[in-house]
Amino acid sequence: MPKCPNCGTSDSVSLDRTGRKVGTAVGVVAGGLSTVGGSAAGAAVGAAVCSVVPLIGTTIGAIGGAIIGALTGATSGGVVGYGAGRVVDRCRGHYKCQKCGKVFDA
Repeated sequence: MPKCPNCGTSDSVSLDRTGRKVGTAVGVVAGGLSTVGGSAAGAAVGAAVCSVVPLIGTTIGAIGGAIIGALTGATSGGVVGYGAGRVVDRCRGHYKCQKCGKVFDA
């Protein structure tokens, strides 16, 4: 690890993880937006399965599809965003001193 230019220590220096945090947040939001697609697909399946009472089947299918779409979309989006943020952090090469809080380039 490089030495902090402010306090001169290398024991408390770590890679700045801003990209991971931002990437994860963006991925979760983007994945959560897949709720709309899941809701539409669930509504179609619910209407097809419950063709006897279409309104109830469509409603239940839309709610189920939205819940499943939100959970799986947000989870997979967060994982992909975290990975992309990790790559960005490595490329940027910004380090942060945990002792004094200074962010610097190596």
